[in-house]
Amino acid sequence: FGGLVDSKGRYVWCCMDKFDGDPVFNCLINNNSDKTGFYDVVLEDFATSKQTYQDNSTVLVTTLSTGKGDVVEIRDFAPRFVHYDRVFRPFQIIRIVKRVQGDPRVSIRIRPTFQYNSTDGYQTRGSQHVRFCGPTNTWRVTTNIPIRRILEEMPFLVSDEPVIIIFGSDESFTNSLSQVAAEFETKTIKYWKQWCNTLFLPVEYQEVLALISNPKHVAFNLVNQCLVISASKAVIHGSCTHHCSHSENAKHSASQLLWLLCSSVLVHLLLCLILIKNLKKITKILLNLLFF
Repeated sequence: FGGLVDSKGRYVWCCMDKFDGDPVFNCLINNNSDKTGFYDVVLEDFATSKQTYQDNSTVLVTTLSTGKGDVVEIRDFAPRFVHYDRVFRPFQIIRIVKRVQGDPRVSIRIRPTFQYNSTDGYQTRGSQHVRFCGPTNTWRVTTNIPIRRILEEMPFLVSDEPVIIIFGSDESFTNSLSQVAAEFETKTIKYWKQWCNTLFLPVEYQEVLALISNPKHVAFNLVNQCLVISASKAVIHGSCTHHCSHSENAKHSASQLLWLLCSSVLVHLLLCLILIKNLKKITKILLNLLFF
């Protein structure tokens, strides 16, 4: 699945079951509405934010600060690691909210949508979870804080104990959330670091890429890997390229040209970066299309 997070840590777009599925968060195409279609952490007296990825991984770290020096850190990731000789990638988003300094006071807002806001879902709750039920999908939020803080979006102080929120498929957990979150994060970081270790940069590109720093090369490949559809191994050319533009002179030709460009250079690019596994998968897809 794919999701987009803005600079303040708000999920503005997310399709949980597949890239082109019914978006559970969609305020990106609804004028960034504050009514529905998003998932965020609101810091009282918010002043600034900064955002980065943990080195060689897809763990997104967002830091929110107030003018008084209160700081809170938000860590977001989708679990992905090898389990029982296969890649474990559940439909889950794990969010960890930590106090860095001061007394940050936050409220958590989770407002999913169904069928592009055309259908109202309903909620059921337990002691530590709430279920958002729609016509075809049911999503569960499990947390280690009182569930009323989620349902009523109540402001609260972030203590020394991290706030853990797991949003995803309607499945319960048998272990403590802190243990699950820590284990999944550690294994996910390990998975991506091992994947980065398989990258190879040809000699003819090393001098040029050194000028823009090697981490950008790693980041580029991580983005490429995140755009791979796991079931078919196809590669999409962007998470939001086909979102409609409201400009008077908007044309779809730019999107089409981008698609053609990406398709034409993809095989050569994967070969240059020695991503042989991805190259084989893409080649099989192209052969299936040619001989269909």
